[in-house]
Order: sequence, then structure tokens, then C-alpha cells
Amino acid sequence: ACLRKTSQTIGTTLQVMHTTLAADPNVSTTPEAEPVPDPAHETPVEFAQELLAKVTPSTDVTVESPQYVAGRPAYQLSLAPHASDSTVQQIAIAVDAAAGLPLEVKIVARSTGNAALTFGFSNISFDQPAASTFDFKPPPGSTLREAADLATFINPPHRHPRERTGTSGGAVAAPSTPESATDVSDRVTTVGSDWGTIAILSPGTVPAELSALLSSSPQVTAGPLIGRMLSTPLVSVLLLDDGRAAIAALTPAALTDAVAKLG
Repeated sequence: ACLRKTSQTIGTTLQVMHTTLAADPNVSTTPEAEPVPDPAHETPVEFAQELLAKVTPSTDVTVESPQYVAGRPAYQLSLAPHASDSTVQQIAIAVDAAAGLPLEVKIVARSTGNAALTFGFSNISFDQPAASTFDFKPPPGSTLREAADLATFINPPHRHPRERTGTSGGAVAAPSTPESATDVSDRVTTVGSDWGTIAILSPGTVPAELSALLSSSPQVTAGPLIGRMLSTPLVSVLLLDDGRAAIAALTPAALTDAVAKLG
């Protein structure tokens, strides 16, 4: 069976606690089995899946010429908005030809024709690590204690479950969760749909640093409203004189027109 081992050092007394976890039944350990990639959170995999989930009739989806990404052959899936006022020309997703795993995501700006954002693997391997990689070796001079289960390992009997060990070996209180926190999402609304979605931040929500940056940006008129426009290859931000801010992946002109209609 495949065993996973882990340890923790307790304070400065050089005591090491060790436990062995049961093998994951979802992971095959037979030598002839193909390794199954298990990508971590915040990887190109999740990013690509999120983008693909939002594909609608407002988007052209095509398969482009194959290429190599992270040293592996991949085909490229292209998502291009129909709307000409989007700042995005296309989103290119490189998918591993053998594993079917998204390896890279590029967002190409319409104004430059170049990738304004690239998110992907520079190196990747699907080889199964040798079992010896997980051999447990206690630090020199330490005393080894075996834990019968994971619960004992996490909360050793010599300390309270709500305490953790500090660098000096003394117990310090575990960080507490704030009783209440302002939910910023309650002060952000969205209008429009698909590639033309606009996020509207209510007064008082815009960070002071962004307000200071926008204060020197060009002044624009959006119907009866006056504001300051900040634009990048992918994002346009309009700070209105009433304290609201509008953010979208639209050209400055398109964002100004949309905000003027909202009033």
C-alpha cells in the first residue's frame, strides 16, 4: 500500500511527532497505471475551466495551430468576443495534447494584438515520484514520538487544542476569527452581460490609492455625470464625481456610453 508520512517539530525541545496516514483510495499505486495529475488551487487549470464555463453565443470558439508549452505538445483553444468594443481580442488556452490538461492561458489585448496577461506552466511533469521521496528522517538530535492517528498528531496531548507552539517553545493563543467584517461584495453591483459586464462600486468602496491615481486621469462626461477615466490594454476604470466607480473590459468610449445610459 502507498503510505504518506508527515511530521512536526514541537517548540525548541527537539521533539518530533510522526504519524502514518492511510493511502488515498482514489490514487492508483500499480506500476503500470498512468499517473493522474492532481493540480493545486489557483492554477491555469482552474482559470481555464472558469473561462470555458462562461462561453456563450457571444463568443467565437476555434482551435488554432498546435504548439509546445512547458515542453509538451499542446493544441490551442481560442475564445474571441463578438463585441468590437471589448478590450479583449481573444483568450488563448493551450491544452496538453496527451493529458488534456490546460497548460497556459493568454489574454490578448485588442489595442496591441499582444498578450496582456499570460498565466501558465513553465515546466510540468506527470512522472510519479519515487517512494523514497517520502521516507521520513527525523532531524538529528531529536526525540521521536509516534502518534496513533492524525487527531493526536495535530493536537498533541501536552498542549491545548486551541494553542499552537511559538518559536520560543511557549504556547500562544491561536488566532481568532473577527466577529464581523464588512462584505465588500455588498457594495459592488454588476450590469450588462458576457464580455460587456460592468462592475459598479458604490461610494466609499474605491480604495484611496486608486482614487488618487484617477485624480490626475483625463476628465470625461458620461451624460449628466462627470468623471475621470483610467484605461489599460485590458481594463477601463471610470471614477464618477458622485464617488462611484465603473470597471469593465471595455474601451473607454464604450464604458462612458454605458455609464451615461445608467445615469
